[in-house]
Amino acid sequence: MCTTDPQKILATVLSRVQRFDFHAIGADEIQAHLAYICSQEGFTYDEEALELITRHAHGGMRDALTSLEQISTYGAGDVSRAVAQEFLGEVRARCLGR
Repeated sequence: MCTTDPQKILATVLSRVQRFDFHAIGADEIQAHLAYICSQEGFTYDEEALELITRHAHGGMRDALTSLEQISTYGAGDVSRAVAQEFLGEVRARCLGR
């Protein structure tokens, strides 16, 4: 059973189930884990690229890992800011006239 309103579940049901409360993972933790994976896999990477991936993941480690995998493949082992921006569809502020 999965719900976003656990307070609406009857006490008799709650007493018979395990409860797991999920929360968003901090950006620093996600970025550190991505850097660790890059070093273990032998990818070259920019901190700015990892920041961009982390921002697009919105606290979800699975989303961040999926993006890292796709960007590393797209960039042939190079996780650079330019590749991440192109892959994630990010545009620079100056392109928007800011």
